[in-house]
Amino acid sequence: MSAALDFAPFVSALLDLLDEHRVEGGGFSRWSARSRPHERPASNAYGVSNAVVMLHTLDRMPTADAERAELIAQLRSFQDPVTGAFADATHSPVHTTAHLVASLQLLDARPAHPLRFLDDLRAPEAVAPFLDGLDWGDPWGSSHAGVGAAAALVLTEQPRPGWLDAYFGWLERSVDPGTGFWLRDRMLPLEDEPGRFANLGGAFHYHFMLVHFGRPLPHAAAVVDSCLELLDRSPVAIGDGEQVGFAEIDWAYSLHRAALQSGHRMGEARDALALVARRLAEVLLDPAYHRTAAFDDLHAVGGALSAVAELQRALPELVRTPTPLRLVLDRRPFV
Repeated sequence: MSAALDFAPFVSALLDLLDEHRVEGGGFSRWSARSRPHERPASNAYGVSNAVVMLHTLDRMPTADAERAELIAQLRSFQDPVTGAFADATHSPVHTTAHLVASLQLLDARPAHPLRFLDDLRAPEAVAPFLDGLDWGDPWGSSHAGVGAAAALVLTEQPRPGWLDAYFGWLERSVDPGTGFWLRDRMLPLEDEPGRFANLGGAFHYHFMLVHFGRPLPHAAAVVDSCLELLDRSPVAIGDGEQVGFAEIDWAYSLHRAALQSGHRMGEARDALALVARRLAEVLLDPAYHRTAAFDDLHAVGGALSAVAELQRALPELVRTPTPLRLVLDRRPFV
């Protein structure tokens, strides 16, 4: 293992970024005027939600009741009181709802209104038709609904008895045994972009649901093989591109948790995780990167921070921060 990577400058830059994105009157904007000079920054769903994610991960959640109440009120303000759906122009209602419900959970709060738009999914017999009907030609994108609906329901205690058994039963029946990804026999070409990486991006979401509820990852050894192969052969950059975000947390989480469960190729998995940690350090510790539009996006930066948190969990002797990072997926099943 090489010398420790000190991510303290990254943490400091994130705290400055959060200050920059605070909006007068309360809340956070996803983008600041720096990258969107023709828009007046306003509090929005993914600004506030990702600020809460980052504050939790950095162990900087406000302790004052008034500050916490303001964040809760901001998050609740994006919910439709009739349907219960949370709305944002950049994501689907299911993803937005799951993301904001999960951020409310970090504040020990819940939505103000029931999630009525998900009522048709609350019965166990609705699970299989719902999951079968997802767009499995886009497994990464469709997993936002496949897991977002589940996370939103379980975090608000709305599914009926037997729902989780039906959900996890479908995952076990439908996994591809050769890769550990979904959907069985529907793997995309390894060397396309995103190709097979899209199967991983989708599988990651189902993996953290399984881990959260103490269920084993199906075919964990195959997941390890697949993640290592993707690092070598996928055209999707894993910590080695112009922007760090969600691809890195998807890959690192699935590889790390599958290796822990199976013990398969553990040394190679640790070496691969260390390689990606070094790649992330090269990007995220560069002051020039902190001035880019990519770094001004709280949603993308929240993904990058989550990747560093998972890498620190896997390699605490290598990935150093002023205080240990707290991955949100270790508390709730959505990111």
